[in-house]
Amino acid sequence: MTTKQGVFLGCGLALAAALVLGGGIFFFVMRLTGPMADTGDLFMTALQNQRYGEATAMCTASLQADLESKGGLEVLMQRYKVRPTKWSYSSRSVKSSVGEVSGSATHADGSSRNLRLTFSRSGDDWKVNGFQFD
Repeated sequence: MTTKQGVFLGCGLALAAALVLGGGIFFFVMRLTGPMADTGDLFMTALQNQRYGEATAMCTASLQADLESKGGLEVLMQRYKVRPTKWSYSSRSVKSSVGEVSGSATHADGSSRNLRLTFSRSGDDWKVNGFQFD
């Protein structure tokens, strides 16, 4: 084997190792944050379809109480013209039993806003602990 062939072989092996490691990390992160993001999707779909009771049921007890003190989720969503039609997450994080997704959402009025959902894990379930559209 020539030196040139050895360099190419070494670079090829390093690239293959990086791809395998990167794929493993991606799989691990998706597995760790997937159930939380799924809860976020269900919450956003409920908002999209104006099923506010269903969306509220996906929230922690403390957020439900806070929403009730402000007139309920429906009142807040109408006041701030929040009605997502599509959304995507560009960032996901989990630390112990709390997590967050952030990204962007397009709303029925055509506006695009930043999106942030925070979560708390209760047993095997994730609950929405806060949300922000700005």
